[in-house]
Amino acid sequence: EVVGGFLGIVSQHWCSDDAVATDLALFVDTERRGGILAPRLLREYVRWAQARGAVLITAGVTTGVQTEMAERLYLAIGLTRCGALFEV
Repeated sequence: EVVGGFLGIVSQHWCSDDAVATDLALFVDTERRGGILAPRLLREYVRWAQARGAVLITAGVTTGVQTEMAERLYLAIGLTRCGALFEV
């Protein structure tokens, strides 16, 4: 039974030769949110990206779903707020 997943990439930065990691998707079943699965997935993403030489590792939420909970999660695992994202 799949109850969560994560998708991320490591690619060359647009203005340098550095490797950077970007998250594309994080999903945890609604009944499992607030538990240990999301933090474990995110910590593994960071380890995975570091092992591939990423000098910048980013993660965020753009779905508008439980953004405050996601922000608390990212801060709790040691990520730092670095800006804001806006859309039309």
